[in-house]
Amino acid sequence: MQKCLYFICPTDALESVINNSFNSENYYYTSLGNSINLNDRVIASLEDLIVDKRISEISIIIANDNRIIRDAVEDKSFSELNGLDGFYETIEIQRNFLNVFWQINTGKDTLLNNFIRNKIKEIQDVLNKLFLNPVKVSGKIYQKRESIFTDIKLDIPHDFFSLN
Repeated sequence: MQKCLYFICPTDALESVINNSFNSENYYYTSLGNSINLNDRVIASLEDLIVDKRISEISIIIANDNRIIRDAVEDKSFSELNGLDGFYETIEIQRNFLNVFWQINTGKDTLLNNFIRNKIKEIQDVLNKLFLNPVKVSGKIYQKRESIFTDIKLDIPHDFFSLN
């Protein structure tokens, strides 16, 4: 059976949805808004988990109505939570960049795609340094109203939008 590691936000409560949607042995790494901070401790833990559990795929999943992302874009009432200050700044920078680049009011799905695309690149870069045959990293947005997962669009070059 395939073994997958999912990066999720605990406010989305996606564990049961993922378990019912994907036929695999699932492991989870949670962080608010998928604000994963790949410091040395986290990288060591990821490496141990990938090796010990023989993880074959990693996916970053966030709900399209994620409370933390929505708060980062709107009223910022969670901005005082430990560790979210830099995350909120990153979301705001990406939103402003996308608005200037496309000269439109960037929708939340575009922002989510861009944010997760950058996280995919960041995690893949770390894995490429750790393993000869690194685990593939992908991303999805869970559309709650439709109860479906949509794949992150990777057709826009990562480096062009990398703001981290």
